[in-house]
Amino acid sequence: MHAYIDEIRKRPVKVAETIVIKAARQRFGKSSFTKAELLRFALSDPRSVNSYVTPELGLARKMFREIVKAAHPFIHSKNGQELTIEFVNGSLIRFHSEKQGESLRGYTTTGVLIVDEGSSFKDTTFYEYIAPWVTVHKALTIIISTPKFKVGFFYESYKEGCDETNPYYRTFDWVRSYPVPIAPEDLAKKDKMPAMKWQSEYEGEFIDAQGTVFDLSGCFSQEGTSQPYFEIYLGLDFGTGSGKDRTVLTGINEFGRQVFIWATNDLSPGEQVEQICEILDTFTYDDTGNRGQRVVRSKIKSFYVEQNSIGKIYSDAIIRRGYTIHPFVTTNSTKRKLVESLQVAFQRKEVKLKVDPIQLTELSFYESKTNPVTNLVTYNAPPGMHDDHVIALMLAYKGYQENISDENKYEIIL
Repeated sequence: MHAYIDEIRKRPVKVAETIVIKAARQRFGKSSFTKAELLRFALSDPRSVNSYVTPELGLARKMFREIVKAAHPFIHSKNGQELTIEFVNGSLIRFHSEKQGESLRGYTTTGVLIVDEGSSFKDTTFYEYIAPWVTVHKALTIIISTPKFKVGFFYESYKEGCDETNPYYRTFDWVRSYPVPIAPEDLAKKDKMPAMKWQSEYEGEFIDAQGTVFDLSGCFSQEGTSQPYFEIYLGLDFGTGSGKDRTVLTGINEFGRQVFIWATNDLSPGEQVEQICEILDTFTYDDTGNRGQRVVRSKIKSFYVEQNSIGKIYSDAIIRRGYTIHPFVTTNSTKRKLVESLQVAFQRKEVKLKVDPIQLTELSFYESKTNPVTNLVTYNAPPGMHDDHVIALMLAYKGYQENISDENKYEIIL
């Protein structure tokens, strides 16, 4: 790798070449390589201007500190506020974050530009603000990243570099060229994270930018509520009651089995609250107290309620009836965590679902999409469909997951 870069530097006629490096998470030494190249260019090319840019400011600061520590004898001055290092030979390294936005305009690089974790950049940030840095002096660009989706400038640059007829791009696939075993401690994470995320981060492969989300094989049970249970974890997603989306209440018991689904789209808000409260009252069981007397205990151990839109109004009405809820505000970030948790639950066969045709349809067609401009991943029902059952189920599983630890989980009845 370093030898190829040396070849580029020795060429009599400079062109703005781009090296694209695809590597899996950790174990390939991306950070060490980046530090080595930044220092090599800065120290061997007097008065050169070199640039490092990354999605997060924290990572830029970390790289700044590590290079300061590694090259202390050769540093003339450093500025921790502006994240710049000037060396005794007059060379400069600047450290930037994508979060700087339009303030990234106008910089120039004469030595090397390293774009770290390029798959996380917005296309507009790279093409409009960063790529022009190398234009005037035909500086080398190195884009290095763990792959994500088959969209965006990193994926397109990777494909450009795979085309041997393109003289301006060169791709290096470290995953295939330098196979490094995955550490045992990382292998232990495999069944605890979504399969696509594992494929991207640890196997170093690009994944589809959109598609269905859940693997439902082996996740259904015909037994329903035939098995006795004493704990239930509820999730509630409110609909408008206008005949379109549904209000869905669902529950998972202590064995990880879905034991309850209730849905409606033809009740008024007041009628929905009344019906839900009546249902909540049914989740009880008889127990014997200290003196042998009959005691009625609640099976409800967790009750997550979606708070977006009208959900706040409905949940407040339930609270006024004396019930305890856990409010949940759905954002793209919080929904992603819900989705990934349920993905892993299905992979590990930790949840057994009731056979419900509407729920099955919603889960089967639930999809992910990646914005090619922002690289933002969203999870939603396809146009014309709803995801009320999916949201309610994810909320119920959230409560179950939080209350049943791996050490104390009941054995799932297959």
